[in-house]
Amino acid sequence: MEDKCKNVVVVGASGYPELAGLIDDINQINKTVNVIALLDDNTSLQGSEILGIPVTGDLDKANEYAADVMFIFAISSSKNRLVRRDIVRRLGIPAERYLNIIHPSAKVYSTVKLGYGCIIFPNVIINHNSVVGNFSVISASTTIACRCLLGEGVLFGPNTVALESSKIGSHAYIGAGSVVSEFGDIGPGGFVGIGSVVMKKVDPGNFIMGNPPAGQIPSLSVPENVIDEWNHQKNELSEMFQTKSKKLML
Repeated sequence: MEDKCKNVVVVGASGYPELAGLIDDINQINKTVNVIALLDDNTSLQGSEILGIPVTGDLDKANEYAADVMFIFAISSSKNRLVRRDIVRRLGIPAERYLNIIHPSAKVYSTVKLGYGCIIFPNVIINHNSVVGNFSVISASTTIACRCLLGEGVLFGPNTVALESSKIGSHAYIGAGSVVSEFGDIGPGGFVGIGSVVMKKVDPGNFIMGNPPAGQIPSLSVPENVIDEWNHQKNELSEMFQTKSKKLML
């Protein structure tokens, strides 16, 4: 994040209280985020204030702000994990206008490829050569090992672990205290319940829970284009890592 303080509008007013503490910690080190407004489609919130910040209107009002205003995407409920994708596309705001909000205690290694609009909470570790898609939310004390791939809009609960080379599909949710094994593969829109250990592939939109999980339950219909985009991204990453490995062997 640049040193210059940014005027910022938060998309999703109900998520602001949790986000506010993270922003305060960032600003105590270097004042970079100035929240000027909150937006929400919930009409009961519009016209109110949350922690002193006004809720100025619905989400579509985002397009009325000047080009120098940035955004934070704070809609992160597991229930609306795929709806988040629809909202981003509905607003049509360029991804680069969404800030990454990273707590000062988080360790994101220099070789990590981090998308736009990500929120990373305290004590997160994202290890070398991992990829994190746009609008992903990584909750406190989560560890992402080396060479992991997180698609767009992935949601991680606190105290979760993704081990080496695991792949977490777009808009998937990983519940608190869960572990994804090495080379784990969770399909787009997948839902891993709290405290689970994922040893096998999870199909798109399916729910699993347990250690080990008893089985998979379809819980969400994932559009074919989302699945196709994710498969393409996985293939690109695999080719990239294979190329790097060959270079190291020469």
